[in-house]
Parts: sequence; C-alpha cells; structure tokens
Amino acid sequence: MVSDEKGQKLVITDSAALNKGSRHAVASVKEGTKGIEVKLYDKMKALEMLGRIVGLYTGTEDDSDLLDSIKEMLLSEDG
Repeated sequence: MVSDEKGQKLVITDSAALNKGSRHAVASVKEGTKGIEVKLYDKMKALEMLGRIVGLYTGTEDDSDLLDSIKEMLLSEDG
C-alpha cells in the first residue's frame, strides 16, 4: 500500500490477481517521477478498430450516427 502526503492510499495488486476484464483494460503500470502511473487502453479506439474489422465502421461521415450511438451507450454504462 502506498500513501501520499494527503493521506490518500493506493493499493497495488499483482496483475495475476485481477480478473480477465480488468487485466485487459490496463496498458501499463510504471513508477514515474510523479509517482505510480497507470495507463489504460482507449475504449473508443478499441471499438473503432473492432467496427472496422467487422465492417460496421468505414471511417466516413455516414458512420457518425453509429459512433454517436456507441458513445452514448458507453457513457451510460460508465455513469
């Protein structure tokens, strides 16, 4: 466990103890000059790439409604 000067605590867990979904969300963890840095993968970029692979998203303006719907869905799940 790590505490900062404000008394806020961060628990560091071995990645092997995380569930599969959580493990796949983390891109990297490192100790930087300002403390521990955790970088997560970008959900929107992953969905865009998946959409391209399955042919739902081509990158044109016609796809904007599809992307807006996906963004709304993600935001409602996170909130």
